[in-house]
Amino acid sequence: MSESVMEKAPEVMKAPKTATEAMDAAVLVGNELGPIGLSLYVPVGNNNQSSNERRGFGVRHFFDPSLGGGSVVPADRIRLTVRFPRDGCSWAYEEASIPLLDRFPDAKGREKGLTVIRVSLANEARIKVTGFGIPFANTDDPEVEGWMNDNKPIAGDATLLGFLRQRMFHILVPIAPAVASKRFSVERLPPPFMYPYGTDQRWDVGKFKDLIKSKKGHQFREVYSHDDDNHHMTAVNQNNVQDVMWLDDAAIEIATIKFPAYFVRPDPETPTADTDVFFVVTAIRTWFAKEHDKAWARLSKKEPVLLHLYGRPENSEPDAIWKCKIVDRPTKEPALALHSIQKSDLVLEVHRPKRADKYAGFVVRDFACREEANDALEQGIEQWHRVSLCFDAGLRDCKRRVEAVSLFHPLAEPSNPFRWGLPDPSMPAKAQEAFKGKDKVTLTRERAQLMDRMELHRALVRGNGFYDWMIAKHATRSNVDATSSPSVVDADITYRQLPCANFLDFGDAVRAEAIVNEALPHDRDRFRAYLSKRPLGFGIIAGGPGTGKTTAGAAATAAMVERYGRVLCSAPSDAAVDNFAARLDTRTRAMTEACNRGNEQSGSKRYRHRLVIRAYHLSAEVDAFNALLKDPKLGDEAAPKGWEPRWMLHLSLAFWFLAVLGSPAVRKLHPDDSQDLWDLRQQVDSTEPDLERLRDVATGVTTWEQYEQEGPVLDKTIEFYLLRLLPYADMLCITPAESEDAAAMDRADLYCVWGNTCMPCVMFGDPQQLSSTALTTFERDSDGNFLNRFAQTGSIPALVFLQATGFPVYRLTTQLRMANGLFDATSRVIYPGVPLVYASSCDIANDAFSAGRALESYIQEKYPTVGVCPENKLLPVFIHTPGSRVFTYATTGAKMSLDQVKIALDFLLDLVKSKPDIKPSQITILSPYSANVHILEKKLRGSHKYEALQGMSPPSTVHSFQGQENDIVVVVMGTVARSLGPGCTTQKRLLNVMMTRHRSGLVVVGNINVAGDLLDGDGNRVRAGWTSSGNKRIVTQGAHGELRYANVSTLLKVHKAFCQTGRVIIIPVATEETDVEVVEVEAGPAPAE
Repeated sequence: MSESVMEKAPEVMKAPKTATEAMDAAVLVGNELGPIGLSLYVPVGNNNQSSNERRGFGVRHFFDPSLGGGSVVPADRIRLTVRFPRDGCSWAYEEASIPLLDRFPDAKGREKGLTVIRVSLANEARIKVTGFGIPFANTDDPEVEGWMNDNKPIAGDATLLGFLRQRMFHILVPIAPAVASKRFSVERLPPPFMYPYGTDQRWDVGKFKDLIKSKKGHQFREVYSHDDDNHHMTAVNQNNVQDVMWLDDAAIEIATIKFPAYFVRPDPETPTADTDVFFVVTAIRTWFAKEHDKAWARLSKKEPVLLHLYGRPENSEPDAIWKCKIVDRPTKEPALALHSIQKSDLVLEVHRPKRADKYAGFVVRDFACREEANDALEQGIEQWHRVSLCFDAGLRDCKRRVEAVSLFHPLAEPSNPFRWGLPDPSMPAKAQEAFKGKDKVTLTRERAQLMDRMELHRALVRGNGFYDWMIAKHATRSNVDATSSPSVVDADITYRQLPCANFLDFGDAVRAEAIVNEALPHDRDRFRAYLSKRPLGFGIIAGGPGTGKTTAGAAATAAMVERYGRVLCSAPSDAAVDNFAARLDTRTRAMTEACNRGNEQSGSKRYRHRLVIRAYHLSAEVDAFNALLKDPKLGDEAAPKGWEPRWMLHLSLAFWFLAVLGSPAVRKLHPDDSQDLWDLRQQVDSTEPDLERLRDVATGVTTWEQYEQEGPVLDKTIEFYLLRLLPYADMLCITPAESEDAAAMDRADLYCVWGNTCMPCVMFGDPQQLSSTALTTFERDSDGNFLNRFAQTGSIPALVFLQATGFPVYRLTTQLRMANGLFDATSRVIYPGVPLVYASSCDIANDAFSAGRALESYIQEKYPTVGVCPENKLLPVFIHTPGSRVFTYATTGAKMSLDQVKIALDFLLDLVKSKPDIKPSQITILSPYSANVHILEKKLRGSHKYEALQGMSPPSTVHSFQGQENDIVVVVMGTVARSLGPGCTTQKRLLNVMMTRHRSGLVVVGNINVAGDLLDGDGNRVRAGWTSSGNKRIVTQGAHGELRYANVSTLLKVHKAFCQTGRVIIIPVATEETDVEVVEVEAGPAPAE
């Protein structure tokens, strides 16, 4: 590390009494962003920041590209980078003088000569500082904390801020002057880097497609910080745009293709004219799947699809447009039993529009069986319909994301000015009247304050620190006392500190204590401290599987409700939002009960439950509400079946309105429920006729038939009452997207719900679980260009990006779900640097882990050579299947192994027969490939051999099972060594989900040598596989024979863990004796990964 010499800078700060002072620095030369500069490294504490963590500050992280292809990990030091501008700098190179050499007797490279580089800044030139101002702590060294947080002198009178504000820098480097003048020459730098997509970020499909067409090429590497707002907006926008624009082109082309098709009535007894739901059998042409394989793998998962119906083949415009969806497994439909569905057939479920629709009267031609349909076709092609498929590639959702990112343009307007006391032009005129009393000067000042806050938010999402904001002259003060911005003054230098919020400062010690007590006893002090000091009002709660993330997130949300009022809660998928809403309701009610413990029921000090509403599409709410009025027992089945976003009863608008009405379909209102609900109940009982009618039918006073005879309450009226509930919500839970679910929220989705005014926000989740929503990853066009050049940046979840910026994270480190030992290897490999503690509830002697104990007993009895688990621990086991074969679908790259599927099912069959205490319902089989899932389902469904496994939960892909768990999980990897390689199992986040869905036992079936030779056929270690370390890349073969590099470091570590503990069962496969089955692939191309 070279030395950086701080010298007098008279125009900016008062000169220190000592002429020069030194501090360690590293010199940067021509990085990808161009400038020359230096980096300063500051320690953040000892032992993985353990003191900072105990204190409640949290843990700082950074992106380390050297770990397993790149990973965000805890930092042992933070990095401040100074980059000098290309223009406005003068450079001088001088040999270090004898007195200067004497000051650094131990400097490296003295014998080669030391050079002082003098960098002088012209009047308008400014350095670029990154990493400065991000919350910092070093509990182990208060002096360092003083340097960073309070700008205290480092040596003499020299401070860090004073050093950064110099106009002349002296840098001592261990090379000769002649070498230094060449190495640190601006002329040698490449041109400044800019994404080649311009600065116009507005939504324009034509513009985006033209740019994509003219700017093809390689993929850009992932970035965890952005030099400016346009760099940030381009990276986030173009990932979403390039993810769907090629798909839209394909959808447009597919829509022009007409296929022959005929209709099938599900109920032959119902006349065609009275049938509202049909199956449509479509003959897909052979070339279609090959030509559109990439697009079809995506489009076929989207719902609904618009089916264009043509009465005659020659018609250019459709005679009707109906909604439909693809039937995944048509052979399971009884109505299609006589139709001999072929691989080339695409079967659709089609819904006739409502009778008032102009397309509802289209006359369809249906047939009772395939033979009848074929006979009709022989009479003429007009006997079948011609249909085309119009898919939604996702442009509407993409537009939503692009417009959300555009909120972070420097000239963007605030997303929620009304929240900050400013008029909102989008609000009704009546709402604007509230601002008539404010004078223009006040509004101007408050707007300037809000714009300043927006600049803070832009700095946060750029990820480079807050230096420019902190040193800005004439900056406005914050108008929110809860997040005020104190200043630090050092002689002539003043900078602002980040505003800070206390989530527990709401004047109610009893409720605050109940919130803090949601943490485990040994975590409560640090949880209190973390919630009490949130810079920018922003926090991150992170934890591995089974560590109580959702409960901690619910507690933080409860604190925000008390501190700020209503809180919007969001997650990337419907299932995730449902789960969080339910946990919010459960835990906030428990907090309220804790506050009320000991109080009289009618006492004036009773605390009320906070209202959680899980909002869905309003039409689904209305339809479900009406259905539950008719039949209160319907529950989640009340919403209409179809392809709209799925609806669940619990905590929905319909749920709460039914509770107010007193319906038995939901739980009764609790005396401590929201006063707003009780007030509405009072209104129901006293004033409005429509409400009284709804109450009477809901409570059974009148029958549904009587209610219908009198004329049901209009849907518009029901909508009105449902919407009246929204302002009552303390916590409103929604998804950001209108379309497909995602495993993790990307930044554009986050911006949709967060806005651009730096509202208080807490994010929680597992940074090492499934990635974000970019579905176009490594696909290429016919010329070899990547379809999505930003896929690597797009795969970074919002939480991980913000974690990598260095914002302190509250970590959850206690395992609460898995039996002791079952998380050991995954913790070491996937979560290095995160301490692991098992809660007492994880003791393997507990009744909850009886299935795991029985599994281990079976393994030791059946396979006595397998390593014994350490005392008081259970460990996972790997079934190594040398000789097993894997087949790869050419269209998608999905892998399928009949051998491994058979071994897994035979193992489980023998297990449940040998250990009857293990119930099939306690077992789940997972695979990363849906092709294996289909084979598992087929064997379980069609073979009498596996009848003993009936009752087992359906096999699932890893993606579809995220967030769920079972006692025993069996994972069929479906991969082998040699050319086919490990496939998607090298993805660390996917691997993590696979290895953590169990409570009592984990069995992995696959090939232990797929990432490197570890064991020979006899189970002995192979030296070559054990000597490799660091990042290991292997060459594998893709579905089309192309060669791919795969980083297998993480997978190899997991496999080594099985071998090191002796937890490997070897079941060889005699290839020549194994029957090869032909896999029936339904509804088009093979299932995707």
